[in-house]
Amino acid sequence: DVRDPKTTAALVAELDKLPPPQQAALISVLVDRGDEGALGAVEARARSGADPVRVAALKALGTIGRSSSLPILLEAIRPQSGTAVAEAALASLSRMAAPDANLQILKTLASVEPATKVRLIGVLGERKAESATGELMKLAAGADLEIAKAAFRALGLVASPADLPRLIALAIAARDEAVKSLADRAIVTTSMKVLEPE
Repeated sequence: DVRDPKTTAALVAELDKLPPPQQAALISVLVDRGDEGALGAVEARARSGADPVRVAALKALGTIGRSSSLPILLEAIRPQSGTAVAEAALASLSRMAAPDANLQILKTLASVEPATKVRLIGVLGERKAESATGELMKLAAGADLEIAKAAFRALGLVASPADLPRLIALAIAARDEAVKSLADRAIVTTSMKVLEPE
């Protein structure tokens, strides 16, 4: 609650003097203060360090993160980062407001392993990333069943009524029953967005 403009800089200066649990708590305080001067310090701790501190910093980027935070979050989702770190990064990617987030996530899809790709497709759905619809359609038609299922789940959230003909064609072409069921569900949720009931 202290409004002195020097407070954020003073808190950042104390970060590395504290044990990890207190660093994590102090990162939450920096987020609550809403001072952009804390972003560099939070990004630095999101890149590496003790897991409790890194997880707190990655979570913080979901609130205060900017375009500069995207590469940090996208690197943190890799399997070698560990479950807690990856989950924190994915949660922040789902909610951060950087204008180029959807584009950066789409670009990353091509370079990650299938399991991470499935998670990122889910993030695009949670972000209601309408700009990802075309790529999600391609992934839904692919041979990898888990990726196709994830793509149909996301399409149910991002597709518009104008996409219904393509969605219906994909559903008809689907051979796997689980994929077909998710395709049908995407058609239903997209149809519910039609403003004229007839």
